[in-house]
Amino acid sequence: MLNSANFRGYGDDWKDEMRSFAHYKLMKSMKSVDPAKCKNIFNYYSRITWLAFITRIQQMKKEDHNKMEYIDNIDYLQQGKEYITT
Repeated sequence: MLNSANFRGYGDDWKDEMRSFAHYKLMKSMKSVDPAKCKNIFNYYSRITWLAFITRIQQMKKEDHNKMEYIDNIDYLQQGKEYITT
């Protein structure tokens, strides 16, 4: 699924994170699924994997945004310190 066109542009580190998160979600969902009631178990697990990929992408984008804001604030603070010391 990671080789589909929707996820092809992401780097290996992002794909590893997405894969790990999907494994976690699949293991967590195994407790709640009843194979007798589920007509298409493959579809169920594929959907969980897909949603895990999307969720992890959103989380990583948010983390990257927060990191960039932090870096921008550090640069701003360092510039302020330079102005104070000179």
